[in-house]
Amino acid sequence: MNFRFIQEKCNGYLRIENREQKEMIEELIRRGYPSDPVNTWKMKMDREAALEETVAAAHTEDKDATATNGPETDYDYLLDMALWSLTREKQNQLLKKRNEKKAELEVLKKRVPSDLWIVDLNALSEKVLESFQVGAGVGQSPDSCELE
Repeated sequence: MNFRFIQEKCNGYLRIENREQKEMIEELIRRGYPSDPVNTWKMKMDREAALEETVAAAHTEDKDATATNGPETDYDYLLDMALWSLTREKQNQLLKKRNEKKAELEVLKKRVPSDLWIVDLNALSEKVLESFQVGAGVGQSPDSCELE
């Protein structure tokens, strides 16, 4: 979402200068920007935890407290961005990063789960062997160590 916001701002589709905050938030909603995804996820987790731990009355109070938070705070992740984030360089950097992640995802989609496990186990084996070569494990084989 940050990339889309930066792109629309840099290309002049979205204007944030000299506007009231309420008006800006209404435009973000109109354009389909979600409220802060991290805060939304945290609130969802908090509500689920509250459901498991409290009675229905406490849950109702929690819901009311969440409802009083204005939408102003939900878009801080976009509106509080540093001006340096709104540069063409940052836009290109994010575009490059997105393309790299898409390519990485395509590679992962082509692999079967057992291949992923093997890659993870090989990486773990290397780290375990490294830890025995450095520090207290020098001279011991991994087989001779006991787990506590």
